[in-house]
Amino acid sequence: SAHAKKSLITDPNLSSRCRELLKVRKHKIKVKQKGVAMVRRIESLLEKTDIRKKTAIKKLDFILNRTNQELRLVSYQIDNLEEEIVRNGCPGIRI
Repeated sequence: SAHAKKSLITDPNLSSRCRELLKVRKHKIKVKQKGVAMVRRIESLLEKTDIRKKTAIKKLDFILNRTNQELRLVSYQIDNLEEEIVRNGCPGIRI
């Protein structure tokens, strides 16, 4: 019985799967952080852009909307990864 518990915790398949999920989650979080920084820069550019430069404002607005869409997608992917990490019962993981 004690051996069975030990083998569950140190199961190489579980730990490699957990490592992979955590690696992907870490990458997605970095992507999200970069996206948030980009949104801030675009918003700042929009505030500083002369109102008469309609083409520039239109392009910046398009890029802002596209970036926000990507951020929503990445956030959704992070949520799904976190749920999968919890479902897999990865040991010692705090989310």
